[in-house]
Amino acid sequence: METEGEFIRITVDDIQEANQLSLACPICVSPVENQADRRELVPVVCAECGTLYHRTCWQQSGGKCAILGCTSTKIMPHGAQEEVVTISITDVPTDAEVQQRNKRLKRIEREQRGSEPVQSTESRGFWSDLFGNILKAFGLR
Repeated sequence: METEGEFIRITVDDIQEANQLSLACPICVSPVENQADRRELVPVVCAECGTLYHRTCWQQSGGKCAILGCTSTKIMPHGAQEEVVTISITDVPTDAEVQQRNKRLKRIEREQRGSEPVQSTESRGFWSDLFGNILKAFGLR
């Protein structure tokens, strides 16, 4: 039991645990969302104690953590420990590229199965016609 005059000790671990329970910014007390539509609401995390902030709120607090006992002046993007993948419109294949890739994959699959020889449609027509003409010439067709 505590007696009057004893101090409560708050450790960095205590602060981190409390931050995991709350997703509200300590400056504006509004929810910090993962997918922010506006740049100023992008979530950032105190590099030392892990407190979530809106980017603008961090800047308004003087670029330092507002949590009692934390003296950090560094932040990182929320989720920075995860790998970030950036995709641009040029990375998305066109319909023609998708069709071409699918044809190539089907050809490779046929080759691996060995079920039929892989020839282009032009050469298939030529060889079929030639073989048909030879069979006709010998009276086999």
